[in-house]
Amino acid sequence: MIDELADTHDFIVLLTDLDAKECQNIAETYPKAINIIIQAKNSDVGKSPANLSERTILVGTGKKGKYIGVMDIGWVPGGTWRSVDKDVLVAKKKTRENLTRQLDNLKDRPQNKYNYEQLQKRLATVEDSIKKLELIKQSEKENISSYDNRFIAMNTSLPNQPAVQKIVDETKRKIKKLDRKTTVNRTQNRSSSGRGFIGWTACRDCHRNQVKAWQTSRHASSYLTLVEKGQQFNLNCLPCHITGANQNDPAASIGIATDLQVVGCESCHGPGILHSTNPANRRTAPVAGKTCLVCHTPEQDDSFDFVSDQKKLNCPN
Repeated sequence: MIDELADTHDFIVLLTDLDAKECQNIAETYPKAINIIIQAKNSDVGKSPANLSERTILVGTGKKGKYIGVMDIGWVPGGTWRSVDKDVLVAKKKTRENLTRQLDNLKDRPQNKYNYEQLQKRLATVEDSIKKLELIKQSEKENISSYDNRFIAMNTSLPNQPAVQKIVDETKRKIKKLDRKTTVNRTQNRSSSGRGFIGWTACRDCHRNQVKAWQTSRHASSYLTLVEKGQQFNLNCLPCHITGANQNDPAASIGIATDLQVVGCESCHGPGILHSTNPANRRTAPVAGKTCLVCHTPEQDDSFDFVSDQKKLNCPN
């Protein structure tokens, strides 16, 4: 498809949720075809665009649909990319003015010779940067395409648009259908098989108070929230809503045993099979902040705080 499009189109944009490494591979495979890759995975506001090649740049969306990304492009067909950051150029010119003023103040003071020389070196570096940035501004004359990228926070009071919501719902329906298709030949509990996860009900006999407290937490209904939204087959969401997900085989999480369809004890403390067979000598691991951060990423939970959020679990150690 890319080869076909490249023959008939001057500008190609690829939308993807693949990681940066895969995007780099795509840019190298089609070095002259794809002009912009817009990445929706692991992206965050303020992330600078990256030049994957002379003809391809990678940009990211803002998190959770809270920002509009705006890109001003000075496009020259067949040209190579360079970023023009107007704010940087303005800042460099202000720095030049300040340095020039300081040099004027020191030029008649021989006792400050060292400072004077250091300021001269800094001025020379700034002058060089300004020249390079101004050359980029003239990029259209040099067959060079330029871009300037920024994010604008959306007004939280904006009403939903029915036409857009219809597209979103239809897209989710199609994703659900595709993900369900991948599980046709999968067996129950495959993701936990051989990996030592036994489910929260196995913990209940010895840790009754902890389990009772955990049942009042949102972790206990994590899978149900997906079911209610019809997203229990969404492989981007599912691994963080169950226990014992296999990160190398996300699709195996579909059809997992019922008592693993929660963010249960083993999500925080690790597989419990050894502890259950020898409680005294095989203690489970203490809860660590890095364990939580696998799912509580800034993109998914920008207010996560390990110390305070741990208390919300109502799960005594």
